[in-house]
Amino acid sequence: MELASIADLSPNFLNEMEHEKKWPSIETFAKLMRALSIEPVLFFASESMIKVYDAQLLKTELTDLITTVVNERMERYISNFQTAPEPREE
Repeated sequence: MELASIADLSPNFLNEMEHEKKWPSIETFAKLMRALSIEPVLFFASESMIKVYDAQLLKTELTDLITTVVNERMERYISNFQTAPEPREE
């Protein structure tokens, strides 16, 4: 019922799909994939293809995370450096 609501499909239609009485159109298939947060290509992929995709996705996510953390720390460092008092001349 929840999937039907998220995908904007009738629960009856999903039930008929599950029992192979109806087949989804491309548009309906896309709605289901979006509702399940699945890349459509992964639905048809082999297990080895999925592992490669997951590894690439993980690499991208880790790279993004590291970049974000480094940028935040650099901004904090620069901000602290700019607000530090000037050294006194004696």
